[in-house]
Amino acid sequence: MVLCLLGVVAMLSAADAFAPHSSLPITVAQPSLQRPSFVVPKMCICINCSRVTNCKAYHFVEEQHAQPHMNDNPDFLPREGQPKINVSYESKMENMGDSVRPFRNKEEEERVKAEHKAKGLEEPKGVTMKRMKPTFEMEYDVVECADFVEDIGCWVRNMPEEIRLANPDFVPT
Repeated sequence: MVLCLLGVVAMLSAADAFAPHSSLPITVAQPSLQRPSFVVPKMCICINCSRVTNCKAYHFVEEQHAQPHMNDNPDFLPREGQPKINVSYESKMENMGDSVRPFRNKEEEERVKAEHKAKGLEEPKGVTMKRMKPTFEMEYDVVECADFVEDIGCWVRNMPEEIRLANPDFVPT
């Protein structure tokens, strides 16, 4: 079950953000008290850019996703103020299994036991509850770059072998 999807655009200065061992200057919009409208996530444009194999900006995105690098030492640095990276946060509840709590009172015990008996189930020792744990995922997608040079399928043709071997039918999104 998805509880929240919030798209935030982060502007990364190419000279600072992609320099080795720098702290990343990310500017994030302040959250509103209003319920966010649904944001349609955009696909990362890097997968169709001829510079993807040698780009420091894409190298940063690979690091954020903990993915193998296309190039361990890229030398192309997008111009100042580029690219625009969409950072999406997604919050989900993960089922950690069931637990049993004691009945709260005699009425609850009788009601639950009657329900189980009607369904042909064994008599319960308490009320079964789902244990849920919140998890959070972040997705980084380059959605705009002044240095973009279209080359449809460039990433797929050059994807790291580790990804190709782990999932031969992988389709980037």
